Amino acid sequence: MGLLKQLLTVQKDSPLSFPSFIGLNMYWRRQLQALCILWRSQMSNHTIRIHTRQLASLQWGHQEVPAKFNFATDVIDHWAGMEKAGKRPPGPALWWVSGNGDEVMWNFSQLSELSQQTANVFAGPCGLQRGDRVTVVLPRVPEWWLVILGCMRAGLVFMPGTIQMKAKDILYRLQVSNARAIVAGDEVAEIVDTVALECPSLKTKLLVSEKSRDGWLDFKTLLWKASTTHCFVETGSQEAAAIYFTSGTSGLPKMAEHSHSSLGLKAKMDAGKWTDLQASDIIWPISDTAWIVNILGSLLEPWTSGACTFIHLLPKFDPVIILKVLSSYPINYMIGAPIVYRMLLLQDLSSYKFPHLKCCFSGGETLLPDTLEKWKIQTGLDILEFYGQTETGLTCRVSKTMKIKPGYLGTAIPHYDVQVIDEKGNVLPPGTEGDVGIRVKPIRPIGIFSGYVDNIEKTEANIRGDFWVLGDRAIKDQDGYFRFMGRTDDIINSSGYRIGPSEVENALMEHPAVVETAVVSSPDPIRGEVVKAFVVLAPHFLSHDPDELTKELQQHVKSVTAPYKYPRKDCSTMHRLMKFRVLWGIHMSCPGFHHAPQHLRCQPLSGAGTLRWNEYDRPEEFNFAGDVLDHWTQMEKEGKRSANPALWWVNDQGDEVKWSFREMTDLTCRTANVFTQTCGLQTGDRLALILPRVPEWWLVSVGCIRTG
Repeated sequence: MGLLKQLLTVQKDSPLSFPSFIGLNMYWRRQLQALCILWRSQMSNHTIRIHTRQLASLQWGHQEVPAKFNFATDVIDHWAGMEKAGKRPPGPALWWVSGNGDEVMWNFSQLSELSQQTANVFAGPCGLQRGDRVTVVLPRVPEWWLVILGCMRAGLVFMPGTIQMKAKDILYRLQVSNARAIVAGDEVAEIVDTVALECPSLKTKLLVSEKSRDGWLDFKTLLWKASTTHCFVETGSQEAAAIYFTSGTSGLPKMAEHSHSSLGLKAKMDAGKWTDLQASDIIWPISDTAWIVNILGSLLEPWTSGACTFIHLLPKFDPVIILKVLSSYPINYMIGAPIVYRMLLLQDLSSYKFPHLKCCFSGGETLLPDTLEKWKIQTGLDILEFYGQTETGLTCRVSKTMKIKPGYLGTAIPHYDVQVIDEKGNVLPPGTEGDVGIRVKPIRPIGIFSGYVDNIEKTEANIRGDFWVLGDRAIKDQDGYFRFMGRTDDIINSSGYRIGPSEVENALMEHPAVVETAVVSSPDPIRGEVVKAFVVLAPHFLSHDPDELTKELQQHVKSVTAPYKYPRKDCSTMHRLMKFRVLWGIHMSCPGFHHAPQHLRCQPLSGAGTLRWNEYDRPEEFNFAGDVLDHWTQMEKEGKRSANPALWWVNDQGDEVKWSFREMTDLTCRTANVFTQTCGLQTGDRLALILPRVPEWWLVSVGCIRTG
């Protein structure tokens, strides 16, 4: 207790307020971090029972956590008890509507009983045991929440997937994860049956439907027969709870494993630091059930606080339906990707009133300042940004008590030490662009995932010095706010969906018309980014109608992988081999981020003295690519430049190329990497450039400038 007394002497009124301890040295801050979770588990505002006071050490460092934790029993059952004691406002914990008149309202007591029945279904008829992996592919139906809680209670590892997956996607996930069971609806079940025989580990198929299907157990029938009492499994805090498949720039999606503490205990620590919900609040998260933001916004965050989650089935995104729902239901908060707000702003908002809505939250991609401003003007409401990734959960946010800075993601959540670092893992000063990293040594904070399953090398590759590197570039200002500058890899972020280029390339290569292909990101005013594909056509397809072939290729991608990944922009002129070799070689061999040498120092002319530019001394360092091209790229990202291309090229055959500044930056960075990594060129080397007026001339020229 000596440490506790010393800390309380420093700040008696608010012992858990991290900003109050800025003056403390790193030792005391680390000790405070270790105690923080124990104190927070007993805070009066969000009281949650912990199984035991036994402590266990995390894998990296010595931050102490309860040895046992299970969100279903420690949170859901806690609030069920509060309801029975009359200590929670009356109202549902889950409020679901179909849009066709169907409605489900379950309070915490009902959620507790139903999830115990679900756990009994898993342990009984399904024959599942602790540690078994369960693939869950369901739309926004109430059963999704029961299945997740049931898995938690039974000690099973749930693996959410999108209903947009095709046979190839499902087969890969079932095989690589050795899934023991799958829970799905009608349409997905039909696809599963086409690949199930190739999945020897798959023993149980559970159907959520009004119909029956051969070879599938009926979830609803089994649920109502199951006992409402389940002897819960005492899961360890560091025991696996979930696996999320996350896209990468190369290869197939990786399996990111989360523990019961990195999901549930982190939500406990985040309580009051993000949405700050009260038990009387209703929040509507609009997200696909496959993404981690869904479980954060619809299950962990609201139910930790005893609040209500509102869900609309919303089979297809419809801004008019969303506006009508916000007007008709007592929803206090909404979570959505920036595209949700951009689409809503295209409607006549003056026709709607939102009497209960207090504020909105946005994440998944950068929110343009223009969207923020227009939403505020037309609704009077703020949009608060948040930032994170599958591996780290909520990382930065703008809370309701913080100042909103347009273009900034907010500050780090208190128990994460988030910094901008250089290539060696050194912390960079405010105002300097670098890589975003979370300090994981010597103490690994609660919330960081356990690692990539069966891929230790990839997990370790993301650690730089004392930091876990998120793969994003940012600038941190003097107030601790982060400004997102871009990805360090080729990941395409479209409407909140993370798309790995290789997934789309692999799909395109299965079509007989495609000899080679390269996929890149292209800016889009609505979706933020869209998939753009460059292809080399097989000779016998060169005479095909370009528009019809484009549609055929798009439809092909939709048929073999999740439809949201299909290329919305296509450059059919890429059948010319010379042009393709440049772009394909760049794409496959080199990253999209070029670590440029220090800006070239201007050399004074012999005997000429100092040159003058507009009567001012010239800058010592200048690089057109870095100082001009990248500047306009950032202006595009912030919505401060028109949608016109930076380079618009045509020939007399009707071929056409349009590149934005963002695409020019990406392609010229790759070109620079070709020069340095493949060609072995160094700063100062001379390169003879003999090309006609083809787009590659501009890429090579700017690539030379970048390389020096």
